[in-house]
Amino acid sequence: MYREVNTTVMTAIQLPGSLVSVEWLAAAILPLSNGEWSFGEQIVVIDASLRALTHGATPLEDFLDVRIPGAFYFDFSTDNKGEGIPPHMLPSAKYFGDKMAAYGIGPDTPVVVYDNGAFNSAPRLWWMLRAFGHTNVGVLDGGLASWVELVGMTEEGPPRPPPVLRENDEPFVAKLDSTLLCVKADIEANMATPPAGGASVANLGGPFTGTQGARVGLSSSTRVPRPASWGGRLSPSQG
Repeated sequence: MYREVNTTVMTAIQLPGSLVSVEWLAAAILPLSNGEWSFGEQIVVIDASLRALTHGATPLEDFLDVRIPGAFYFDFSTDNKGEGIPPHMLPSAKYFGDKMAAYGIGPDTPVVVYDNGAFNSAPRLWWMLRAFGHTNVGVLDGGLASWVELVGMTEEGPPRPPPVLRENDEPFVAKLDSTLLCVKADIEANMATPPAGGASVANLGGPFTGTQGARVGLSSSTRVPRPASWGGRLSPSQG
């Protein structure tokens, strides 16, 4: 059951930074694992894993099998879409804000995102939250693998129901910070003065749909490391 709290005296927990250690998160959420929870008071934890092409299960199936206690799941293929926007593109502020509010995220709610290491995708959701104006967000250092190794406590099955927004609660209202985006005009301006050797500009044959194999001119590709070679947690210099 959820306990009622006096929202006028609540003070949001401030995360230690953009990179949150497993030890810090465990100390912050496990004392609340007795089933009591209230909107805007607890840290919201979100699994933002992407599908591994060599792994048969979907990220949602993995989430239902094992997750950090109390975590919700963000699906980049559906939750990051809506309104005719191709998969994995940035949704509208209203669409994203409504989705985050459904997780119980208020204006100052601390949010920790993590992934299963297949694509290190948690920083994508971290950036999306910041782009839409929510700065009290961090990425779990080492992701799910480090949580399992160092803490061990997990849960499975359907996640808990989202909190009910009470009369005095303030939901998160997303407002896009356009300075964090690089738009078509920015890319065209950079391509106007290509480096030595010229550039090969891809012809997509129309708007990007999320399925084409082409790339933007001057861009390059970097292989995403597999979980086994990722090395787990980031060093202080990398964080």
